[in-house]
Amino acid sequence: MTRLSKAFLVGLSVAILGIIAGMIPFVFDLDESLGLEMLFKIRGKRVPPRDVVIVAVDKYSSDHLTLPRDPTKWPRSLHARLTDILAEHGASVIAFNIHFDEPRSSLDDSRFAGAIARARNVILCGSIRSDSISLSQRQSNREGAVTIESLIPPIPQLSSSCLGLASFPLPKIPVRLSQSWKFKSGTGNLPTLPVVAFQLFSLDTYDDLVGLLAKCNPAAASQLPANKSILCSGKNIHNTVRTLRDRFDGDSDLGEKLLTELSKAPAFKIDGRKQQKLRTLIKMYAGAQSQYLDFYGPPGTITHIPYAKVLETKGKGLDLKGRIVFIGVSENLRPEQKDSFYTVFSESTGSDLSGVEIAATTFANLLEERTVEPVTAVYHLGIIFFWGLLIGILCFLLPTARAGIASAALCAAYFFAAYLAFAEKGTWIPLIAPLLIQVPTAFTGTAIWNYRAVHKERENIRAALRYYLPDRVVDKLSRSVADFLKENEILYGTILYTDAAGYTSLSEHLAPGDLMAFLNRYLDVITSPVRRHGGEVIDFAGDSMLAIWGADKPDVALRMKACRAALDIVEAVRQFGASNAGIELPIRIGLHAGYILRGNVGAIGHFEYGAVGDGINTACRLEGLNKFLHTSIIVSADVLEGMNNFLTRPLGQFVLAGKKNPLSVSELLCPKEEASDTMIGLARSFTQALDAFQKGAWAVARERFAMILEVHKNDGPAQYYSGLSREYLTTPPGKDWDDSIRMKTK
Repeated sequence: MTRLSKAFLVGLSVAILGIIAGMIPFVFDLDESLGLEMLFKIRGKRVPPRDVVIVAVDKYSSDHLTLPRDPTKWPRSLHARLTDILAEHGASVIAFNIHFDEPRSSLDDSRFAGAIARARNVILCGSIRSDSISLSQRQSNREGAVTIESLIPPIPQLSSSCLGLASFPLPKIPVRLSQSWKFKSGTGNLPTLPVVAFQLFSLDTYDDLVGLLAKCNPAAASQLPANKSILCSGKNIHNTVRTLRDRFDGDSDLGEKLLTELSKAPAFKIDGRKQQKLRTLIKMYAGAQSQYLDFYGPPGTITHIPYAKVLETKGKGLDLKGRIVFIGVSENLRPEQKDSFYTVFSESTGSDLSGVEIAATTFANLLEERTVEPVTAVYHLGIIFFWGLLIGILCFLLPTARAGIASAALCAAYFFAAYLAFAEKGTWIPLIAPLLIQVPTAFTGTAIWNYRAVHKERENIRAALRYYLPDRVVDKLSRSVADFLKENEILYGTILYTDAAGYTSLSEHLAPGDLMAFLNRYLDVITSPVRRHGGEVIDFAGDSMLAIWGADKPDVALRMKACRAALDIVEAVRQFGASNAGIELPIRIGLHAGYILRGNVGAIGHFEYGAVGDGINTACRLEGLNKFLHTSIIVSADVLEGMNNFLTRPLGQFVLAGKKNPLSVSELLCPKEEASDTMIGLARSFTQALDAFQKGAWAVARERFAMILEVHKNDGPAQYYSGLSREYLTTPPGKDWDDSIRMKTK
């Protein structure tokens, strides 16, 4: 699978996750409680329409009128005075959000009823009562219950005087209020206070609305009062509103039909303001039962006039003409108020929006034809899907740091677009699922994915590097290349250098591929003992191998490990030759100990990890000395110092090729516990013969070497010294001879 295909798969997964999350009610509720609140808080206050006014029953009024704080205990004669003043100054609609479900003073009730009748534009608010009725289900023999909600109107004297009745049910704390009812389904499409108020406010368009209905649905029009005069004379405008709602519910296309007919308004000679009211009425009746509120701001944002001030001024200078007036409890700084609701603009002081403010807000939203509208389900899921696809692909393709920056930038752009849509048109685009679920999931998931992929790649590289470098070196290299290149160390090392006899001849007879395969198997055979005994393979050069055992100072234990590794290598090569159809590569090993520098060697951007120092050259020369002595393992005295675990035989002193100082060397034969009597006897006899040679007793030395060869005919060191003894008998070395042998070639 290509990287692009994987990116698309990740994006698709994030998109599907977002869709699933977006369909979970909890996530939607979270979007409503957090996302919507954030949009409101950033947008801040919005100027409410001037047509809406609240006459506030507040502490100021109760104090100035020396009345109790509970407005239900206020004399209704005051409400009568207030109603007369509002009507006198031209208020178009007077809506009381106060319950009058109990009689008080008969005189005050009569005065208030008279004022309502004179105003001819008053709406009173009733309460909702819920009754649970038990039902018997005969077929299942189980009992059930049905809850029936009904409107409890004000006292009959007031109900018969007002132009319309309504209720305004709302949820209470701790539920955050974000919607309000337009029609209450549980009460049979009972219209709420703002809806009845709006129909009364739009009374001048009633005849046009009936005319539109008559063209689109004559049956529905016939069930309504023929004109506004008849509507007002019946004093039951709320019943007409309910009937209209029922007609729209019965014909789902009625709203579209009316709006289409309204677009032909010139035929009805409807002016622009009337058209706007009609459009709002049609949408109100055809729309959902509830609407999201587009709040204008914190408590008091909608114009408030204290109740007492209206009475004191008798309405003078208050500009009430043509405005709708809502009357109810509205106390900005009164935590104990009962008629208050927790909203996005509730303040930390405990002040919430009052019920009358919410009623006024609902009305103002209808008036402006603007509410908070969530995007449709199709757009909601489409936005989440394509956003998840984009963010998933982006996070996967970019490196983690860049993906984080890009995600943050895209989130900012998304939020800004959502804010603009909300601030300009009240369109509510989902925030929680895209920004708090999809983005963190995409970023975290792809970061983990990429981390695992990088980790896997790194492990693959480390595994590959281990074929070329020691594990310790690979670990340093993986942590820091710069520090690794600078890191060189001086250490005391036991150096093992090997070479295979007959490799050149073998390479002439094998094809390159066969030669490579054979060589790899051979090198694996000789490196295994090194690794097993704790050494580090530093370099290969064809059939040759360089390995070291390093420490800060001379260490007998490490030199012993190197010697055991050398012996194991010889045995492993012997077995390897036996298992490869007789193809033998007799191995030669040189062992030396001394200080070396281990690190990176190279220039111009190309380095090799290796070791340099005279000890390396010496080990190489000792390996070459095996060719002359026909031995397998030659070690220097520096290696054997302090050890008594191996059977060795001294081979004399040699000035190796290119060297100036003589070096005492020995042949490493075997561990002492494995030594046979024959080997011990050979070592003893050879030591005696060598001693005679080094003392210049050439004849004695030749005789003793000859005796060794009678028993060990193929003993290389005995053959070498036997020949050298004959040569010195004929041509003795100079007087300055120091018993060392000078090698002219490697």
